[in-house]
Amino acid sequence: MTTLGGGFLDPSAVAVDGAGNIYVADTSNSKVKEMPPGCPSSSCVTTLGGGFNQPGGVAVDGSGNVYVADSNNVW
Repeated sequence: MTTLGGGFLDPSAVAVDGAGNIYVADTSNSKVKEMPPGCPSSSCVTTLGGGFNQPGGVAVDGSGNVYVADSNNVW
């Protein structure tokens, strides 16, 4: 089991793509984070995009496109 440690604040959704990458909607940090397969520590966790405002959901389709439900981002 791998413990990624701190850095997450209210993770609310998880999705996994066909390559094994894990995507986490980290709601209270207003970030979507990606972890590659075999990620041994928080040093390999990356933040995707920007401008999120409390993302509450994340999904990945068969082509690897990532979709985010961004709860408080009103356009």
